[in-house]
Amino acid sequence: MERTPGRGRPRQFCRDGCRQQAYLARRLAAAHGLGDDELVVAREALEELQSRLYCLQAALEDISRDLARSSEPEDVAEALAWLRENAEPVASMWIEPRTGERSTAGASSDPSDRAEPAGSEPAGSGPAGSGPAGSDA
Repeated sequence: MERTPGRGRPRQFCRDGCRQQAYLARRLAAAHGLGDDELVVAREALEELQSRLYCLQAALEDISRDLARSSEPEDVAEALAWLRENAEPVASMWIEPRTGERSTAGASSDPSDRAEPAGSEPAGSGPAGSGPAGSDA
């Protein structure tokens, strides 16, 4: 965001769309009793992020162990390639807060847009083949 010298308040948002998104997020947070530092995100997006982070953590452990055994240039190159392969999916992921509005402006009355209580999962929202909804496998 470019700052232009001049009078008045500095811009807080880069464009009007960003300001609108921030307004919607504040409004949704207030409706759900969330604080400024809390968000409502889709369970699927959170689980995908956790999965990618787990893979990155495992890759870090793998290369730490491998490089402790050998620090030959080809081993280091192989370790960096493995790390990059597992870091790129994390770096490419972006999670947006849910606004509860799919394609229209204004408040949504669709119950599927509402946050689920912690520990519950709506039927059919898990990955295919993951078992019945709400079961801990």
